[in-house]
Amino acid sequence: MQLLEQDLKHHQLTLGLQQLGLETEVHELNIYKMVTEQMGITEAEGVPDYWMELYMELMAEVQKEPLSYKVNALRALAEKSYEQLCACLRMDALKKRDNEMGICEYIL
Repeated sequence: MQLLEQDLKHHQLTLGLQQLGLETEVHELNIYKMVTEQMGITEAEGVPDYWMELYMELMAEVQKEPLSYKVNALRALAEKSYEQLCACLRMDALKKRDNEMGICEYIL
């Protein structure tokens, strides 16, 4: 949770710098790599594209939050992000299980 919160804060600050016209690419920390490791995504598996897309969407949500010097200012957003990322992994696990069992997906 703390890693997500720190990445959100980092994104908030770099987005603010970008809005001022400053270059921020050299300040990428790639905290997501530590988050994926903590969530059990191995390097061998690789980070699923859909998970990374969700992660970046959640990071973009930090723009809606006011800048604050408070330590836990982004805790609620970090918790929401964690829950959504975990749900994403659970859905993936269910799909893999269904595929292994030969269960087909039907679109109604």
